[in-house]
Amino acid sequence: MISSPCCRIVRSYYLGNSGTFHSRLAALCPSYIKVPNSHARIFVTKLRQTNRPHSSFIIDTKKTTQRVLGSSKVQTDLDDILKDQSASVQLKLVDAYRKGFQSSTEKEKASKKWETLVAYFAKFVVTGVCLYCIFKVSNKMFGGAFPKVLDPSVASFAENADVNFGDVQGCDEVKKELQDIVEFLRNPEKFNHIGAKLPKGVLLVGPPGVGKTLLAKAVSGEAQVPFLYVSGSSFEEVFVGLGASRVRQLFAAAKQNSPCLIFIDEIDSVGRNRTSSPHHPYANQTINQLLAEMDGFQSTEGIIVLGATNQAEDLDKALLRPGRFDVQIFVSPPTYEGRMALLSLYLRKVKTGPNIDIEKLAHGTVGYTGADIQNLVNQAAIAAGLHNDPVVEMHHLWEARDRLIMGPAKRRPMDDQTNRVSAFHEAGHALVALLTPDSTPLHKVCGFIFHLIMTLFLCYSSSCKLSFLCTVRFLRSHN
Repeated sequence: MISSPCCRIVRSYYLGNSGTFHSRLAALCPSYIKVPNSHARIFVTKLRQTNRPHSSFIIDTKKTTQRVLGSSKVQTDLDDILKDQSASVQLKLVDAYRKGFQSSTEKEKASKKWETLVAYFAKFVVTGVCLYCIFKVSNKMFGGAFPKVLDPSVASFAENADVNFGDVQGCDEVKKELQDIVEFLRNPEKFNHIGAKLPKGVLLVGPPGVGKTLLAKAVSGEAQVPFLYVSGSSFEEVFVGLGASRVRQLFAAAKQNSPCLIFIDEIDSVGRNRTSSPHHPYANQTINQLLAEMDGFQSTEGIIVLGATNQAEDLDKALLRPGRFDVQIFVSPPTYEGRMALLSLYLRKVKTGPNIDIEKLAHGTVGYTGADIQNLVNQAAIAAGLHNDPVVEMHHLWEARDRLIMGPAKRRPMDDQTNRVSAFHEAGHALVALLTPDSTPLHKVCGFIFHLIMTLFLCYSSSCKLSFLCTVRFLRSHN
């Protein structure tokens, strides 16, 4: 037996004729009959009113159906509406209930699908508008930084026509080593005829400021080949796979402009030792791609990779093997002769007085790199301008050296007793340096107040060369 309010109406009419109830019910209700919805109930109430034309009581069909929809006594309400109806009317109502409910269900399903499509379309539009606003704001506020993150091209061709080995001073041994690379790039056929292979990579190792970048530019300028420059930090990716994509773009650009020189500055930021941590499974993609590219192109393509770093111990061992970086060159700070050459080079670019003594300056700048000497000359020129002097004098250079070593002097008055005691103390150092055999020659004694608010008297000593061998008497003189 099917339990439904409509079936109960039919059952109440056919209880006296039980033999025909099931067959007639199956003919009238071939599908499962459910509780009618609002549309079906409106149709039923209207039909009831048309069958009772003489009734003075008119039913509010909309209100009645809504009340029935929210009531749990659906059967009682429907029996009340259909009371005193004939059998033919009840059969019509059963058919109307079934057809009305089924048609409204299909409409509800179609409307739900349409509402789902509209909701997804609205989300898509809102997401697109948000991304568009983010790109626009990044272009205005950050100079287009966000779109550049997605840009796989990070390398640029540097200007190198006006840079040669004559512009690089203080590292003659390194220039001699790099001259061989220049010869490879100039005449590759000569070496290929003999059977020699062009080196794939040259690693420049040295402290900051010794001129590794300038040396790489000089190699490209001497060989007259394109110079492709990229910083190692440019390969650091925000999204997975972007760093490896940038490596591929770099070598693709080099192959299109072969013979070419690729210079990767601060290569330790991209070529560090690979990690085996399971928490970062994609951390090695960039260096793996770099290893594959360096060992993937043929040596006859005329592509040489120059790398510069001051932390060679952090590089991956696979990157340093022959076949990738075949040659490693250590670039050390300049010697006494190198410092003289660097001072002459940079002093020619400023107006100097006649009393400039380059030899004394070279004695007083032991351990200085090329960048330090360039900064020294520039600071001296700034000091001359601040004092309204037309040219750079010797005292400007000494003042610049003191400023670079210990910072700017503070013009704060100190009591006479402190100055007197400090002067006696430093004078003792000066006398010991003068009277001790094999001691470093005394150069200068000065006193000033520096940033720790102390009176400092210094004894400057100088040596014409940087030596790694010391005698016992020399060590005792500095005891």
